[in-house]
Amino acid sequence: RLPRHLSSSLLSSPIRFVTCALLALLAVLLAGCKATEQKQDSAQIRVIHLSPDAEALSIKVKDGATVIASIAQGASAAYTSFAAASTSYEIRSAVDGSLLASQTLSFTGGARYTMVIAGRRSGLGLATLQEDTQGPSSSSNFRFRADNFSSLGSLDVYFVSQSGSVPNTSATYSAIGTGALTAYTEVAAGSYQLVLTVAGTKEIVFESAAQSFAAGTSITLAVAPGTSSRLANVAVLTY
Repeated sequence: RLPRHLSSSLLSSPIRFVTCALLALLAVLLAGCKATEQKQDSAQIRVIHLSPDAEALSIKVKDGATVIASIAQGASAAYTSFAAASTSYEIRSAVDGSLLASQTLSFTGGARYTMVIAGRRSGLGLATLQEDTQGPSSSSNFRFRADNFSSLGSLDVYFVSQSGSVPNTSATYSAIGTGALTAYTEVAAGSYQLVLTVAGTKEIVFESAAQSFAAGTSITLAVAPGTSSRLANVAVLTY
C-alpha cells in the first residue's frame, strides 16, 4: 500500500491537469471571442489624398482622437482601424489645424476600404470604396472599375496599346458620370496607356505613360480633379 501522501498526490494530479487544461482552453476561447469582437467593431482603411490644392491633411473623430495625423497631397496612408459604427469625422489642415470639412461615415466591421480625400480645398469630401479582392473570370485578364470624383462631367476610359492611339481606339468604358462607381470590366493583361476623355469626344483630360497591368489583378481608378479645371488626376488602386 502506498503511503498516504503519495496516494493523494497521484490521485489529485490528473484532476489538476484536467482543470488546468480546461482553464487554458477557456482562455483561448475568450481571447478568440475578444479578437472577433474587435474585428467586427472596426474596419481597415487606407487613405489617399487626391485634392489638387490642399496642403497635408489630418482626419480626426469629432471631439475625439486623431485617426490620421498627417497625409501629404498625392500620398496614401497605411491601413488604419476606423470604427465600424456611424461616426462623425473631421478633415483638418495638418499645418494649422483649421477645420476644412466634416462627414459622418460607417463601415462594415472586418472589411477593408480605400478612403479618398477628393475635391478642391474649398469643398473637400471623403469617399469610401470597399475593397473587392475577387479576381477576373479569365486568368489572362485584369479587371478595373472607375469612380468619378471629378467635376468634369461624364468621362470615357481608354486602355490604349503601344501600337494604338486614342483616335483609332474605342473607349473601354463609356460615360462614367460624376459621382458614379462603375461595375468591373475585364481587359486582356498587358502594357497600356491609360487615357480619359470627355464622354463621346476625343478631348483628353488625363493620360498616363504606358504601364503594365498584370493578369489576375483588380484595380480601381479613382478619378479626381486635376490641377486645372479642365484636367483630371487618376490614382490606380490595386487590390
